[in-house]
Amino acid sequence: MEEKEIKKSEDFLHIIKEKYFLPEYFKRSEKLKIGQATIELEKDDLWSKCLEMDSAFITPLFNIPYIKSQAINFRDKKVVQILIDYFTDVEVSRTVNPNHLFDTEYYVNTYGLDNNQTAIDDYLEKESLGTVKPCSLFDPDYYYKAHGHILDRSGSALLHFLSKGHLISCNPNPLFSVKFIKKRYLNLPVRQNPLISYLRDNMYNINKTSEYFDGEYLFRKNQIEEINCTPLEYFFMHSSDHSLVTSSHFDPVEYITNSGITKEHPVLDYLTAENKAPPPIHIDPVIKDQIYALAKTDDTVLNNGKIDLNQFQFSQPFISPALRLINKIIPKLSSEYHFILILNQLDSGIIKLLDNLLNSTEYQGPNILIIMPDEDVELRSFDRELNKHIEYIIFNQYFERSNLTNRLKVLTHLMANIKTSRVIVSDSLCGREMLIKYLKPLSSLVPISYCIGSDLDFENKTQDTLNFVNKNSKYFKSLIFENEDIMFRTENFSANAKNNGLEKEFLRFLIPNLRSF
Repeated sequence: MEEKEIKKSEDFLHIIKEKYFLPEYFKRSEKLKIGQATIELEKDDLWSKCLEMDSAFITPLFNIPYIKSQAINFRDKKVVQILIDYFTDVEVSRTVNPNHLFDTEYYVNTYGLDNNQTAIDDYLEKESLGTVKPCSLFDPDYYYKAHGHILDRSGSALLHFLSKGHLISCNPNPLFSVKFIKKRYLNLPVRQNPLISYLRDNMYNINKTSEYFDGEYLFRKNQIEEINCTPLEYFFMHSSDHSLVTSSHFDPVEYITNSGITKEHPVLDYLTAENKAPPPIHIDPVIKDQIYALAKTDDTVLNNGKIDLNQFQFSQPFISPALRLINKIIPKLSSEYHFILILNQLDSGIIKLLDNLLNSTEYQGPNILIIMPDEDVELRSFDRELNKHIEYIIFNQYFERSNLTNRLKVLTHLMANIKTSRVIVSDSLCGREMLIKYLKPLSSLVPISYCIGSDLDFENKTQDTLNFVNKNSKYFKSLIFENEDIMFRTENFSANAKNNGLEKEFLRFLIPNLRSF
């Protein structure tokens, strides 16, 4: 190579080093290759070491291992030659993606380029303006606005998301919730970037990307045939069609009716609006016609202008899996209960106590409803028939494989719609989760009590339960003990109940007309 060309290459590589090279990222990613001694080197020496390597992580924006996997002619080249070829050969830079989330073809076709400019260079110059995207699913303008408390426009949004944003649940667009995906798809490795997985191989079968985007629902409700891209990419390509339904949780047509015409798709308008009204639930048009046709002849179907699911029995799948589950249970329920008890164990001592109590009384009031919503409840029954005043809803009899989220939706719906004097929660996992998420709003609808029974594992659960009750005491009506012995065994509960202004009750005194037994 002539001296002029060598000097030109050195100057060129210096520019790349200043623009792209991240020494700390390089040291962290390549520490096993370069050794402890090399880690102590300064930036220029580290750069020289990097250029000699066959492959290296110099920055998330320019992922050399990923680049080598795309271009066959790069596989035997060292880092220095890959950099020179990519940034000097226009054809190469416009056919190879520099990282997993930069779609060069999309960028060139959407925004165009100057003659000698690489796509990634052009993007980084314009990124902070919010006028360009590296791919259809990463929106820098949204990212800056949504996560402005941790990143300003002087830094690269794409670099931040690739390096650490996905680890702290920053979202790349309004319809892709990292936190939602990590919670729903538990097989996704903790440090795996979910957007890269979704776009490149989707080996973890990510279908729902947020509460308001369900790829399967999008295809089914909009009668979309198979396509050569992800459902979310399809949506953004066709988001000008404001009638596209993305989830059972959102009806775009209803939203437009209530809020007026929007510039962008209604679900995007809703998710980026500052003052959000409750989203309109999407109901299949056929189902909606059935509901309102019946409403014309039966006023009980509508409750204050809203659909009353207790009165209307649907004949086909509707709205969401959770509401389909509700529809299975509703026909089994009475209109009113003395109280509702949420338990985990079918052979609970609390149930036996109630059975004995009701057998010993002349009780003529509303029945007692016992709900067992947890997944681990075994489908067993007692040796003898239970009292006629006790009714059961065991979720596993209706939907054995339903996930916790749907069980919570069903349970919360029942609590908010069944007429009862109070709801009592004991050792149920779903019951506790319901209280953690919905205690405040539910307590405004129905009095809620926490029950301490003999089934409680005192060694492991007492302090945890005590802390939970203390923290939320203002939302509980009372603390209920199965019997006096339980109260004495849990003196802290008794003392703290009094300190927090909670009523202290015993389960057997909740049954009116009690005879001695």
